[in-house]
Amino acid sequence: MTESGRMVGPEPVVPPSTGKPARPPKKSKMGIWIILLLVVLYVMFGRDKTDSSHTDAAKAQAEETPAAAPAALEPATPDPASAAPEAAVTEAPAPQTVSEVLSAIPVEAAQPSLAAMLAAARQPDLAPLLHARKGFLQLQLPAQGDSAAARAANKEGVEALQVQTYGDAVESFKKALLADPRDQEAATNLAYALYKQGNFTDARLAAMAALVLGPEQPVAWGNLAQALAEHGETDNAASAFLLAVRLSPDQAKARDALRTMAQAGPSLAVRDVAGKAVAMMTEAAPADPEARPPAARVPVPSPAPASQIRDNSVVNGLMDDAEACSSARKYDCAISNAKAVLRLDPQHARARALQRQAETEQKRALDSITIE
Repeated sequence: MTESGRMVGPEPVVPPSTGKPARPPKKSKMGIWIILLLVVLYVMFGRDKTDSSHTDAAKAQAEETPAAAPAALEPATPDPASAAPEAAVTEAPAPQTVSEVLSAIPVEAAQPSLAAMLAAARQPDLAPLLHARKGFLQLQLPAQGDSAAARAANKEGVEALQVQTYGDAVESFKKALLADPRDQEAATNLAYALYKQGNFTDARLAAMAALVLGPEQPVAWGNLAQALAEHGETDNAASAFLLAVRLSPDQAKARDALRTMAQAGPSLAVRDVAGKAVAMMTEAAPADPEARPPAARVPVPSPAPASQIRDNSVVNGLMDDAEACSSARKYDCAISNAKAVLRLDPQHARARALQRQAETEQKRALDSITIE
């Protein structure tokens, strides 16, 4: 111990100087190996964990945001079973059937009158026939349509008939009736085209519609006769042939045409029915103007024959119908009645004047139609 009271140890021994720097003390080898081991463990497990975390994050983002299709891929083809074809959306409406085209014409309402005219066809007296015909005047016919368009379509149909393209003819006549459902000629032509096409059911319907529009048209009765014959309605078909003859303006020519039909008709059914009508023509002949005995038309001092009295009543009935049609502005009806009177009495001045007046009024009405 020193005088100051501090502990005094032995002085450190200083080695003698050799001229080289002193080396630091050696570290333990064990510590180095531990450090190396930690580095290896980090490389093996730490990086995998980091990569895994990045991968999980990428997957989560992919699930939240759908991947866009590569631009180089072709567009997917829709499954025909699950996706409706685009053509079905823009498909044009189906063509209208014959019954749809003729729906505006009151064929059903005219059935009693048609049946009454067929029943009266075999009776020599014209009075029942004309009485049955009056039922058509009570029918509500469709409004007049675009007659100019109907005439143009009807012309196309006639041209198609001439080259025997009956399908095109049917479509043209349907088009005409859609433009003007009052076009009687188009309805008559449609019945004929349908018959030539072999569609006897629609041909019968079209012929009936034509008769509703003009029950005095002999061609329409002839078309109906052929359609009824194909359906096996022999009696009605024969009556329709008789009406075609009796209502014809040239009855001698109509009789010859019926005889030709009986020998060279389009089918066996039509030939049989036409032959039956030819055999029955003599029953209806006395009422026809061409077959009237000369004595009935020659004025004599004695009382008028019964046939002449009957003809006067028929003429008066026709004139009443003509005037009623003219007052109702049914000019086709008025003209046809006036012509029927003139067939019975060519010198009937009132009938001739009414015919001219109805034709003038009809032309004026047609000219006033504005086609937009």
